[in-house]
Amino acid sequence: MRFSPASKVGALQCWDNIRGVAPDGHDPVNNPAHYDTEAIYRIAAVSPPAGTPIGRHELVTVQLAEIDSTAPPVFRPCDWMTASEAASILGGPVTIEPGGDSAGSVDMWCSYRRSDGSRRVGLELLVPGAFPVDAASQFALATAENATAVDGLGVKAACRSYPTSGQPFTTLFVLLNTDRLFKATGSNGETCDTLKQFAQVAIGRIGA
Repeated sequence: MRFSPASKVGALQCWDNIRGVAPDGHDPVNNPAHYDTEAIYRIAAVSPPAGTPIGRHELVTVQLAEIDSTAPPVFRPCDWMTASEAASILGGPVTIEPGGDSAGSVDMWCSYRRSDGSRRVGLELLVPGAFPVDAASQFALATAENATAVDGLGVKAACRSYPTSGQPFTTLFVLLNTDRLFKATGSNGETCDTLKQFAQVAIGRIGA
């Protein structure tokens, strides 16, 4: 998956002793002299391997491959739903922004934001290689608490709200076949019904 030296966002954020190894050998996480603000990395390997029980403070080493941000995209996640289709659901013109669309990506997404900034929905597809175990395990973990089952989507689906102290958000998780997981996340009080409308269109093109 993608790796951010600045924030260590994702599955690795629980550990506080992470060493990165970039293609040229330097550590973009801990070496201020070579700190990369523009480089984008993808995790090529991790040691200890995924699934190994370790303590929060134990060393985790990630081998990193740099993503060429100038290369043409291989995937087109914003083809899952057009701007006009999103606008009809969000009630006004929207701007769209794709991500994770480079070669080798296992987590790709498209963001739909209403032009006045009042509403936003993000769609994300995780494919084999994005999970510590598999998509079914990730779905079970994400929906184990405070989730409501949703009918008519994928293998199974559930919606969960996150009432954070900052900006609350809601995510619809959809388990797809062939070890894939689809997510629709809305901020500013977006409902599960709205997210389901997005998911129905997108999954119709992605394939359940």
